[in-house]
Amino acid sequence: MVTLEEFEAFAAGQRAIRHFTDREVPDELVERLLRAATRAPSARNAQPWRFVVVRERETKRALGELFDELGRQFYGAGAPDRTPWEEVPVLIAVCSARDVFGGGEAGAAALGASIYPAVQNL
Repeated sequence: MVTLEEFEAFAAGQRAIRHFTDREVPDELVERLLRAATRAPSARNAQPWRFVVVRERETKRALGELFDELGRQFYGAGAPDRTPWEEVPVLIAVCSARDVFGGGEAGAAALGASIYPAVQNL
């Protein structure tokens, strides 16, 4: 059981991470992290998340290029820097099943409200 004080200390220490180390990440740790992510709450308990674990260097490089292009489209010159993804040991792509909640603003809000807690748990 985690105390409220322990949780507060954990929550206060969270930060956005844009640079990573090259230390190996064991499969057992990845599996534990994915279990934590799948225990997140979701709208209607739909659990619309899908996780893709990527260790292959070329796939990580290609995903990084796609991320950079999307960053340029959304943020222009203000796009964040990142560690070259091909150099990190593992990527976990979090995807959503868009059709779960239907279209429109309500569906988009339910999807975001479902995916964000899973990402935070991860």
